[in-house]
Amino acid sequence: MKQITEDIIVRCRTLNEAEIVCKFLHSVGYIWNGDGSLLGHTNWEENKNNTCYTINHDQVLYGNLKCIEAEIYKKITVKESMNMNGVGKRSLRL
Repeated sequence: MKQITEDIIVRCRTLNEAEIVCKFLHSVGYIWNGDGSLLGHTNWEENKNNTCYTINHDQVLYGNLKCIEAEIYKKITVKESMNMNGVGKRSLRL
């Protein structure tokens, strides 16, 4: 199964998308940078519809799309990230 890799960012335009991404990443063993659980805290409020997530080793980082655009990443949508990992929306209902 193809997984989200370190060269990809996932942009979340809504809080619901951020919750889905965090729930999925938690389910496959990722944690926040700094050793925190991805459940219950998305950090979406800080950047709202410009929130992006990326992987750094086994940890998740978040940031603002404008800041991250300067980096070399392949940008994908939440739907694309779920499709890459063979995860249907139904399996990630909140």
